[in-house]
Amino acid sequence: MTARLPARLEPSHRPRPRPPSPGWTRRPVDGAGIGAVGEEPATADRGGPSREQRIIPYLYVEDIAAYLEFLSRAFGFEKRMHAVDPKDSEHQHAEAALGGAIVMIGHASAWWGTASARSLPALHAGTYVYVDDVDAHCRRARAAGATIEAEPEDRAWGDRLYTARDPEGCQWYFATRKAGTAR
Repeated sequence: MTARLPARLEPSHRPRPRPPSPGWTRRPVDGAGIGAVGEEPATADRGGPSREQRIIPYLYVEDIAAYLEFLSRAFGFEKRMHAVDPKDSEHQHAEAALGGAIVMIGHASAWWGTASARSLPALHAGTYVYVDDVDAHCRRARAAGATIEAEPEDRAWGDRLYTARDPEGCQWYFATRKAGTAR
């Protein structure tokens, strides 16, 4: 028996992507490189991933602006860019960086067939991130309101790791490689 997607997720039931509204812009947080989609200079630093990062998590959330603020305050991410539709000021896409790697963030929307992790009946994914000092990182995350699901502890595979949940319901694993442990 072949498993089927719920009807709302079947390809034939998905809405067709709408084109960007006239004037839709990509805006890095620092204001550099502002321009209409497709009109940025080819040499503009658009805040994308490094060439080494081949897999990029894309998280869907209900409030992109609040989520960017939380990622910065709790986990130390740097706000890199966001795209806003000027006709309704809706945040469409954002990127946040930590240690040279990025996560992409999109607006959870029934129109696109996406949902925030907190609206789902079970955990669907987690994001594993290496940081310099996992114990200090955990203290910062806790102080900023992250839900700590597992305290930092040494794991058999050589990482010291803690687990946190953000306000949107996404699960994060933060780790530091233990000294003398080969990968």
